[in-house]
Amino acid sequence: MNTKRIGEIELFRFIFTIIIIILHAQYLMGTDIPFISGSLAVEFFFIVSGYLMMASITRLQDKTINNLANETVGFIWKKIYPIYPEILVSFIIGFVFKSIARSYSIVDSVKMFMGSFFEITLLQRTGIGEISVNSAIWYIHSMLLCMLILYPLIRKFPQMMQKVVMPVGALLLLGWLYQTYGNLLSPSVWTGFTFKGNIRAIAELSLGAVCYQFVDYLKSFNFNNGIKIALTVIKWCCWTGSITYMYFYFTDHRGDFGILFVIMLAVIISFSTQSIDAPIYQNKFVFWLGKISFPLYVAHIYFARNLGFILPASLNDAAKMSIYFACSITAALIVTLAANGIRKLTPVIKEKFQAMKKA
Repeated sequence: MNTKRIGEIELFRFIFTIIIIILHAQYLMGTDIPFISGSLAVEFFFIVSGYLMMASITRLQDKTINNLANETVGFIWKKIYPIYPEILVSFIIGFVFKSIARSYSIVDSVKMFMGSFFEITLLQRTGIGEISVNSAIWYIHSMLLCMLILYPLIRKFPQMMQKVVMPVGALLLLGWLYQTYGNLLSPSVWTGFTFKGNIRAIAELSLGAVCYQFVDYLKSFNFNNGIKIALTVIKWCCWTGSITYMYFYFTDHRGDFGILFVIMLAVIISFSTQSIDAPIYQNKFVFWLGKISFPLYVAHIYFARNLGFILPASLNDAAKMSIYFACSITAALIVTLAANGIRKLTPVIKEKFQAMKKA
C-alpha cells in the first residue's frame, strides 16, 4: 500500500472528476442537470497541484541549485511523463469519435488534426492554436504553463514566495477576476494578454502552495481525539458545503470565490491527516478510485459534445446520460490499458534503439 498518498485526497479526486463529467453533460442535454456549477471542482485540482508542487520543492530545500533552468524543465518533465500516454490515447479516441459522429470527410479530419497540433503538444494555453478535440485538458495545459513560472521563483526565493508574493499575488489576481468578470468560469476567454483560465491557474496553484505551510503547522501538533473530531466536523462541513453549492445553478457567481477558500480549508485539513477519520481512506480501493479519475477526466468530454450528432432525438435524458457515462467509462478503461502498454513498451524500444546505435 502506498502510504505517501493521502487516501482522502484520492477519494475527492474521483468525486470531483465525476462532478465534472456530470457538468459536461450539459453539451448533450442542456443546462437542466445537477452540478451545473461543477466547474468549481477544477479549483480543487489546482489547489492540490499547487500543494504537491510545494511539497516537491520543499524536499529539495537543502539541495544546492546548480542549474535552475534544467531543474525546472526536469520538474515539468516529471509532471508530463506519467500522464502523457493517457492524454495521447484519449486524444486518438476523441479524434476518431468526433470524425465519425460528425461525418467528417478525410479533408475535414485532416484539418482537425492539423488544428490540434498545439493541443497534443500541450502548448495551446499560450494562446496559439485551438483545442479542437479534448477541451477538458485545458486544466493540464494551464497547470504546466503556470508551474514553469512558479517553480523557479519558489525554488530561488522560497520564503518570500510562500509568505508574501504568492498569497498577495493570488488575492490580487482573484480580486481582478472578481471585479472584471464576477466569476471563475469560461477559462477560454481571452483577457487581452492571456486566457482567463491561466490567471485562475496561477492564482490557485499559488494558494495550493501556500496551503503547504498550514498543513505542516497542523502536522506539528499531537491533537487529542476531541480536537480531531472538531477538525473532522469542520472538514466535512467544507466538503459537503462546497459540493452542495456545485449542485445548484446560480445566476450570480460571486459566491464561487468564497467556495474556493472553503475548498482550500478542506484540502488543508485532509492533507494534514489530523482528522479522526483520516486512516479510513488509506486503502487500495480508494487509491484505485484516485488512479482511475485521471483517465475518466481526459476521456469523456468529446462524448458529451458529439453524442448528440448520432443519438436519436427521441431518447430521454436518463438514456442519454447512461450512454454518455457508459462511453466515458469504456474509453477510460481503454485509455488505462493502452497507456500502461505504452509505458511498458517505451523502455524496450529505447533499449533496442540504443543497441542499434552501438551496432
